[in-house]
Amino acid sequence: MALLTVDQWANSVNGKYIDHDGFPAGNIYQCHDLWIDYLMRVAGGTQAMGYAPSGLTDSVFTNFPVNGLDAKVTRTSGTAGIRKGDVVFWANGSANYPYSHVAVALASPSGGNVLCMSQNPGPAQQLNLTLAGALGYLRPKNITAPITPTPRKKNNEMLMIHKPATSTTATQYAVFGPNFWLEFAGQTAANGFAAQVGANSVEASTHFWDHCKAAAGK
Repeated sequence: MALLTVDQWANSVNGKYIDHDGFPAGNIYQCHDLWIDYLMRVAGGTQAMGYAPSGLTDSVFTNFPVNGLDAKVTRTSGTAGIRKGDVVFWANGSANYPYSHVAVALASPSGGNVLCMSQNPGPAQQLNLTLAGALGYLRPKNITAPITPTPRKKNNEMLMIHKPATSTTATQYAVFGPNFWLEFAGQTAANGFAAQVGANSVEASTHFWDHCKAAAGK
């Protein structure tokens, strides 16, 4: 099954009740189920990788790495650097989440809060959650850092695009213009080009990627 982008995944679960383990019997739709769903469908992990050793979701973070989870994500303590796609964990016993919590960031934090896809209470939904009590975050290894270019220079007719990673391919980068098409060997080369010409990278579907390539005569 092809992996989803963060936006594709968020759209697919928004407003739905997600369950992967039928536990606990009295309230099966837990925040942990949403994390498991994200791990499998976006990060490319397995359900077993996401289980909490203590039974509380924060133990995924505090006992990291367990179940081979470090093959799919990296771990960062604290809240500095949180960005879209990171999985944020709140501590057991924290004021807002006495039994711990986990949610997927949909944007970088603002004013001590972070917009997340979160479940329990209620179905999966976008909520602005306080970072008070947050332990840190896990970041899927297959989600690349956004390119931050220098300001775009005048008369730049080239467009930089990238095609998100799948279960079998890495993220692909290219730049094209009138009768011009150049694919990069990886993100490092793409970042270097972006810094030189001030090109923003636009996410492209496979159909749009192929269309741009054909329009460039390649």
